Amino acid sequence: CAGLCPAGQRCPEAATTEPRPCTEGNFCPAGTSVPWPCPEGSYSAATNLTKEDECTLCPVGFTCPSGSTDPDVSESDLLPSFRVIATFAASGEVSDFHEEVKASALNKLK
Repeated sequence: CAGLCPAGQRCPEAATTEPRPCTEGNFCPAGTSVPWPCPEGSYSAATNLTKEDECTLCPVGFTCPSGSTDPDVSESDLLPSFRVIATFAASGEVSDFHEEVKASALNKLK
């Protein structure tokens, strides 16, 4: 780059002439040579993030280690979520949120 590497891009070598996109699961402030991972508890499937707060918070019931590109669900994490959903379903008070959590969890098992 001729000067400071632009935000959302990375310049891995001092003589980089064309910046490269910041990769998924990371953000790249101005001047970045190595992408910074989204912190634990957040994720990003997008590229070219410029700051940490552009990473998406991990949904309840999922895990997002540092640098995650999507939320992850382990079998042990699913059981409490299904119990909550089953309780609401039995009472007839299933909210859109619980349906979304259920759909997301089931997609992860496919």
